[in-house]
Amino acid sequence: MFDQVDITPITLVDRACTGGFEFQFDGRTYAFKPGQIELAVPRVIAEWIFRLEKDKVWTKKGEFVHRLAAKDAPEDFVALVGEDCAEKEPIEIDTARAEGWDAESMHPKRRLISLDPADVREAKRATREHQGVAAGSGFGGRK
Repeated sequence: MFDQVDITPITLVDRACTGGFEFQFDGRTYAFKPGQIELAVPRVIAEWIFRLEKDKVWTKKGEFVHRLAAKDAPEDFVALVGEDCAEKEPIEIDTARAEGWDAESMHPKRRLISLDPADVREAKRATREHQGVAAGSGFGGRK
């Protein structure tokens, strides 16, 4: 099975032209360092990225597109994963949106509050008391 995996390098290009982007494949991290625009990866990884669309972002033009492009990709690769993998036009990422959702509608003014540790202990105690056995009843049988 593994003898059929194509590891020919495919050069990925960060269309945002910023770098500072990473993804994981099979537990390994592949990273574009800040300012790094190109990264060569085995073809099998490039196919995975474009098939699963893990790299898609919203642009300021309102398009949901691949952040990455395949530089000088072979024709059979483009035919397999789609024409949009070869799109090299630079993009500007809309940071007010995330993964297809409008981030502004997600209540950006929510904040984390901290509770008094005594309140947390009381809540845990109250939860334990109401887990199927009356408090103080024990598990004893006959005496």
